[in-house]
Amino acid sequence: ATMASTNVILLEIARGLRSLLNKGWKPLRPIKLISWDGEGCGLVGSTEFVEDHASDLEKSTLAYLNLDKNVISGSSFSCNSNPLLHRVIKDSAKYTNFKGQEHVTLFEEWLKDSNATIGLLDGTSDYVPFQYHLGIPSASFSFQRNHSKLDSVMMSHSSYDNIQFIEDTVDPNYQLHNTMAMMVGITALTTSENELHMFSTHSYFEFIFNRYEGLYTQIFEVFPHDNQLHSIASSLERLITVLAWRESIAFDRKNHELFLECKQDYPIWSFMTKFRIYLRMLRINGKLTQLDRLFITKNGLFERYWLKHSLFSSDKYTGTKGTVLPGIYESINELNRDALMEWLNTLSLQLNNVRYLMQ
Repeated sequence: ATMASTNVILLEIARGLRSLLNKGWKPLRPIKLISWDGEGCGLVGSTEFVEDHASDLEKSTLAYLNLDKNVISGSSFSCNSNPLLHRVIKDSAKYTNFKGQEHVTLFEEWLKDSNATIGLLDGTSDYVPFQYHLGIPSASFSFQRNHSKLDSVMMSHSSYDNIQFIEDTVDPNYQLHNTMAMMVGITALTTSENELHMFSTHSYFEFIFNRYEGLYTQIFEVFPHDNQLHSIASSLERLITVLAWRESIAFDRKNHELFLECKQDYPIWSFMTKFRIYLRMLRINGKLTQLDRLFITKNGLFERYWLKHSLFSSDKYTGTKGTVLPGIYESINELNRDALMEWLNTLSLQLNNVRYLMQ
């Protein structure tokens, strides 16, 4: 029943898009709806797809939106995502009616349940090859069990994992299924239908800044007398601070101004003005598409070479949690001074490349 729920929502999204097509809508960018096989056997379907089509995906894929096998297992909305997508996800939730109620949005319910908190992607679902191998910004959506609302326990892969359980205890009128279809559909349209990519670089680097501050303190505690390490760690701390609190804010502000210009109507004789805006838009879109890809490392993570993202990964020790700056985190835990030095230098190089990109 849990897998059926995911496919039902996917088909409902397809039906909604088909309805728009019948009314004359044409997508600005291609939207692909894919149901993966072999997820429980090691993410086989999505991994093989990514490996077979890696070059095309790297060139043209803007984002990946995921529905897990336990997409409807409770009444509380849950989202894990790359920080670049935080703003577009929250904006989409504000336009999604909750359980068909005209004056209640999903964002309002999400705010009451968890303060609209967006978590980290872990290592348990089909976004892994997209986010951690290719650097394609990804997000995953679900309705999870809410203990305070006395939601029933979803017993996946048991004899109780059936349609009757869904209809009797989890989602009697399929209103949560409908809400999820609306939410993911609106997020896909918001991401794909705006001329300018709706990514927030400030959210991205603020997230990195907050995590690095904790790791920065740990470096000094674990290696108290290593001046060379302290110097490189301090230099990286200053670099992340500048990106998080100055350059990303300025970059997002300029992008918002360009977004407003893209929406403005111009008379026919302002052709050159429109053309200049178009060229600026292409340039910014190219930068935003490449930003997360710049953190893909050739050799991957230590002992996990297939996972190549230097900012985000599943936790090496559990796999069921997400972690930020995994190379630094693992090097500190394993007291590996040489690996830590290597990761600090790698991240400094990558972040300087990002600074150059955002100019």
